[in-house]
Amino acid sequence: MTTLTKKETAVLQALIDGLYAEPGFSDVTISDLVNATDMTMETIKGVLGSLTKKGAVWSDDDYRVSTDSGNMDGEVIMYLGDSFTKHHKEWAAEEGVTFEPLS
Repeated sequence: MTTLTKKETAVLQALIDGLYAEPGFSDVTISDLVNATDMTMETIKGVLGSLTKKGAVWSDDDYRVSTDSGNMDGEVIMYLGDSFTKHHKEWAAEEGVTFEPLS
């Protein structure tokens, strides 16, 4: 079991709450996480760095939110790590794993 700090738990829950589609899909950005928490952009980036090292989240620089320009030159999208699917109630059910709430 991975131990999470209070801030890591809050950011991870905000990410999970923003994941509404099928397992593996995301369109949640860092700005979305800032808006969902009381944390600054800098704090969120630091927490995401820590969560990335723990395998809880990842990002793919090739897939960004598209902007009005029509190019994929917007923000990086954050994804839930595979081993943390168990913390998303609907995804856990779809993947056949036991749901484990974060807190």
